[in-house]
Amino acid sequence: MTKLIKNLIFRTSFVLMPMVIGCTSIGEDATDMATIRTKIEEKEKAFAEAISNQDVEAVLTFYADDAVSMSNGQPADIGREAIRKDLVQSFNNRQKGSVTNFEVLDVFGNASQVTEIGKTTVKDASGKVIYTGKYMAVWEERNGEYICIRDISNGDMPRPPASTKSIHLFDMPKGLTEAQWSDSIKELNTIIADMGYPGAGYAFYKTSDSTIKTNRYYFEGVWPSGDAYKKIHENPLFTEASEKGDSLYAKIKAVEIYRRMEKVD
Repeated sequence: MTKLIKNLIFRTSFVLMPMVIGCTSIGEDATDMATIRTKIEEKEKAFAEAISNQDVEAVLTFYADDAVSMSNGQPADIGREAIRKDLVQSFNNRQKGSVTNFEVLDVFGNASQVTEIGKTTVKDASGKVIYTGKYMAVWEERNGEYICIRDISNGDMPRPPASTKSIHLFDMPKGLTEAQWSDSIKELNTIIADMGYPGAGYAFYKTSDSTIKTNRYYFEGVWPSGDAYKKIHENPLFTEASEKGDSLYAKIKAVEIYRRMEKVD
C-alpha cells in the first residue's frame, strides 16, 4: 500500500517494515498464500482507486486505528487522524486527473498477518508516468478482513546534485513563528517532490550557538539546474502554494540577507 498523497502522491506517501523471520510460517502451503495474495491484490486495487478519486474517507478504511504510515522526508503518521491530515494535504497538492496503481510483487507471512512488497506507479491525465516507487505494507486480519497496520514507501528517483542555491539569513520577524514558516516550506516541498524533484526544494535551520545575536535563522532553496528551477516555479500547484505563503515570506524578506549561489566545478 501507499502520501499523499507525501506521493501524494502516496507510498511517496505510506508503509512500516515489520520484523519477519522467514517467508512463510510452519505448515503453511502455497495454495493458502495464493489465496491470501489474491485478497491483498483486491485490497490494493480498491485502495488505488480511492487514492485516484482523492477520497480521504475511503482511503482511511484500509488503515487500522493504530496504524503507522511512513513516507518520504517527514515524520511517521501515527494513528488514523495523523494519516487523515497528511492525506488532505497530499490530495490538495496532487495533480488533477492523475491515476495511481499498486502492483503486488510478493506476499509472505501467515493467514493472521501478511507482509506485502509492491510497486507504485502514478500517471497523469494524459497517461504519462510521473512517479514510480516501492513500498512494504503489513496487513493484519481483524474481524475476518485484512487491514493495514504498518506501511512505508519511497520513490525511485535519486536525489539530484545541487547546481544552484538561494540562501536567506534572518532573525524571526514579528508576526511569524517557526511552525508557520516550516509548514509553508513543507507544502512547497511536497509539490516539488511530486513533480519528480525529491532532492530539490527548501530547508529551514536555526543556530544552536547561543552567542550568535543576529541572523539566527537560515533557509535555503536547492535546485538541480536552472531549467528545473524554472519548471518548478512555473508549475500551477507550486505557484498557488507559493502565493499562499507570500504574506509570510514578505515578513522575512524585509529583514533577510539574500544570496543566489552557483556551484563551483
